[in-house]
Amino acid sequence: MLSHDKSPPLRNLTVLPLLLSPDRDEELLRLTEGRVSTFSHDLVPDYLRTKPEPDVERQMIQMEHKAANLAYESAQVCVCKCQSTRMAL
Repeated sequence: MLSHDKSPPLRNLTVLPLLLSPDRDEELLRLTEGRVSTFSHDLVPDYLRTKPEPDVERQMIQMEHKAANLAYESAQVCVCKCQSTRMAL
């Protein structure tokens, strides 16, 4: 949980949409400080998603495995190369 997170701790609760509408909801807009204007059928899966997209999750797992298999020295070389590339930009 982030220190500036304004939502209550909902991680252990199940959240179900009770009303879906493609129309603009002023109360929802006010509650979300202008971030969400509608709670419609096509947006609910994205808003309530608790896992990343399957492709993104697969890429993250591949990167984690690759990082875990790097030797310490190799990892240090990669970090140095990345820092020097960033400085060149």
